[in-house]
Amino acid sequence: MRVRFGIAAVGAAAAFAATAMAQEAGMGLTEAQKKRALEIEAATAPPAGLTARGTVLQGLPGLASTFAGQTAKRVRPLVAPVESASPQPAGAGPTATQRAVVVRYDYATGITTHTTVDLRTGKALDVREDVNYPTPLAKEEHDQAVAIARSAVPQFDAIIRGARPEELRIRHLSPLDNDATSARYGHRLVYVWIDRPTRSPRVLVDLSTNEIVPDHH
Repeated sequence: MRVRFGIAAVGAAAAFAATAMAQEAGMGLTEAQKKRALEIEAATAPPAGLTARGTVLQGLPGLASTFAGQTAKRVRPLVAPVESASPQPAGAGPTATQRAVVVRYDYATGITTHTTVDLRTGKALDVREDVNYPTPLAKEEHDQAVAIARSAVPQFDAIIRGARPEELRIRHLSPLDNDATSARYGHRLVYVWIDRPTRSPRVLVDLSTNEIVPDHH
């Protein structure tokens, strides 16, 4: 099967950059602040399918029938400060706010939700939805992709088993299948490969169906 990407270079690069940023973005928040942001986001009503432009945002067809879609899988890969979330300086006025954004990805619809929250008041300030968006990968998704690659590609597994933890480097890249005629349109796809100590081939994993995508060049 051959997978075609409508945003092959730009979209994939953007997703790769977003994922790299996600690995460091939470460093401006304490664990207590991240927990608070997640609690506010979880209690926030969805925007009833309306975007900021007032148009109805529909989920992508076919995703609800995938393995991950049927299990109603959702991930929240990113909790990041919108502005400084460190303690306010002495004398700061009561209007000083601490804001964060929580990103949620829904496997059944392909919709990414960005919820901006006020950590001081406990309220959601803004909710935005995007469909087939280059959403960064959550750690659990990265680990799942690596596990699938190891089970399907003996060379991939052999390198990991033979490497010392401190020398092992596994990279990933999240492309978007933006071709509406593709069987994997909108699926949660990720390339994984080993960079050190020995470089492995890139393996394309479909996290929506929990399988390797063959012949994807």
